[in-house]
Amino acid sequence: MPESLIKKILLVLVILIGCTLISVLIIYSNWRIEFAAQLESGSELAQTDKGVIEYASIGDKATEKNHLFILHDTPGGYDSGRILSEWLELDEQTHTIVPSRPGFLRTPIEVGATPREAAEAMIALMDKLGIEHTTVLGWGGGAATALEMAQRYPARIEGLVLLSPRAMFDDRYPAKSASLDSTPFDSTTVKVSTDFWGPDLSSFISNYLSSGDFPQGINNLALAEQRFEQLNVTAQLPSSRAIGTENDQWQFARLAKDPQYKITIPTLIIHSPLDQTVSFEHAQYLSKTIKQAQLYRVENESHLSTMNAQAVGRFHTFLERLRK
Repeated sequence: MPESLIKKILLVLVILIGCTLISVLIIYSNWRIEFAAQLESGSELAQTDKGVIEYASIGDKATEKNHLFILHDTPGGYDSGRILSEWLELDEQTHTIVPSRPGFLRTPIEVGATPREAAEAMIALMDKLGIEHTTVLGWGGGAATALEMAQRYPARIEGLVLLSPRAMFDDRYPAKSASLDSTPFDSTTVKVSTDFWGPDLSSFISNYLSSGDFPQGINNLALAEQRFEQLNVTAQLPSSRAIGTENDQWQFARLAKDPQYKITIPTLIIHSPLDQTVSFEHAQYLSKTIKQAQLYRVENESHLSTMNAQAVGRFHTFLERLRK
């Protein structure tokens, strides 16, 4: 092949690659602006006694009962909690509040870094919204705050639902600083970059390349894959979720190995032994520690498919009993 032809081919390839790169950056830039605006439009800000808390409100706001608080997993924000509310197939009569936990999206970490402080902030949000009583659902990393709410405010919390809960120290999971000292979380040490070339762009590109890593033997792989795609969106704009994610890891490393939760309200725990994100032992421990706890064991499902049709049915039965 003549050298001049090779040079022409290489030139064409360089031009094509350059055009492709420019197109990706233009698409990313437009998407980032639109996605950020969409996130803000889907939530509200409440000025509470503990600070500003972002939340989404779903269902009948006029109801004087049938309230549900959903505390999202790690990472996430109100948007991931909102997706969970869809999986729960809630009716319009249920008024669901889905906050962004401290450090996620538009809720500052100063609102409450520790699970106890975050619980106080959630009660302050209830006060601001005029909600006297509610059921609380803590999902994964949100369970620690839900447990504190139930333990410290039993007069305000009617029922507790723990979905794949991370509730105690577990050295099988990597965490920032695994020591159990009392050093407070320092958000200034977290690298949060909103630069155009920062983590937001990396996450945007990896979104098209990533796939779920699911355990072998799960019953509903299609459901797990579908939910992975749904939640992948809520991992976007990691710059606005980084502080919350790092803080969660910090707090997980400081949970007790055998916490003694003094909870007396009705509690439903839903978990699968195949969950690779949070060990089933957390659920087993809680079911023995909490007096009125029911453990619903979901066989052969992943962290994302644990809330299958049967689990949703058990969840609704639990709510119905609370409301009688």
